[in-house]
Amino acid sequence: MQGSSQNYYPHGGTCTAVIGSMTNAMKAQNVLTSAAVFATVIKVSSVDTDSGCAYGVTFHCSQKNTVRTVLSRANIKVRKFLG
Repeated sequence: MQGSSQNYYPHGGTCTAVIGSMTNAMKAQNVLTSAAVFATVIKVSSVDTDSGCAYGVTFHCSQKNTVRTVLSRANIKVRKFLG
């Protein structure tokens, strides 16, 4: 996973929601920010995806359930979660 080292979470790990296109990853970031979830758009390595390169958002793993809920309500499809 590229770019994840730029986020430091002292009390837990970093998770990634693999979204697909950069446009949708940016939409996901905006929706999550509106829900008070800090998220960063990253390019996900093709090694970590089943269908080539993709973009996603990283976030603190303790917020995984919130991220699932927020993105689902915003009709943003997540290919898979890493971490």
